[in-house]
Amino acid sequence: KIQKDILAEIEQHDMAPYYQFLYESFMWPIDEVKMKKMKENNEKKMKELEDKLADAEENYGETEVREIIIEQAKYMARIGDRAECLKFNKKALETGKVGLGPKLDLAFQRIRLGFAFNDPTLIQEGIDAAHELLLVEGDWERR
Repeated sequence: KIQKDILAEIEQHDMAPYYQFLYESFMWPIDEVKMKKMKENNEKKMKELEDKLADAEENYGETEVREIIIEQAKYMARIGDRAECLKFNKKALETGKVGLGPKLDLAFQRIRLGFAFNDPTLIQEGIDAAHELLLVEGDWERR
């Protein structure tokens, strides 16, 4: 029952990378037709986001560019692509001046990703980053 529910959620959200992770972790059988369809949908969505990013880089400022990079990171987290999510997460932090709120959101994203992939190191890094942000940049409302 649980496996069936997980696979339904994976298929509904085109989570091809997470499907691959679960296959490798639990030796679940892979439905190649579903996997191909999910990968195609992932590629289509990333192409849309890349086009949006190119337009923002050409026509808008750092804030708009960073928002699209954060959108890419969220999408990668949603489909379970850990490496790409972390890449976009880092890129968002390096794009222009980032306020405390978005920095905390990105730290929390790393924590959630750590839980999804059972990665205590990533969880701790995210917690440490959030704690440091609050100590250095936090005001009394955020503490």
